[in-house]
Amino acid sequence: MPTQGNYYNYGWPGNVQTESCHLKRSFVNEVLDKGGVKDLVAEVYELCGQDVTTEVADHIKDIGFEFAMRSGSTIAVADITVPPEKVAILANKLRRS
Repeated sequence: MPTQGNYYNYGWPGNVQTESCHLKRSFVNEVLDKGGVKDLVAEVYELCGQDVTTEVADHIKDIGFEFAMRSGSTIAVADITVPPEKVAILANKLRRS
């Protein structure tokens, strides 16, 4: 894991840094939880519009994948538990449609 302060320093696309819009900050130098990322994306959308927000969200996603890969975190189908009620739920839904 990187030292504090290296999480989002390189996360902004170059053309977003106050050239396309007027962000309150040109980079985020802090650890963001899910709510922090949501607020950041909302701020970019409000100030910069959909095109820039899409680009920034893609960069944030790439950072997440990068650090998940570095940490060695994985998820497999075998990690997901199937509830015993699955057959009944599906049968009930199929009857309704």
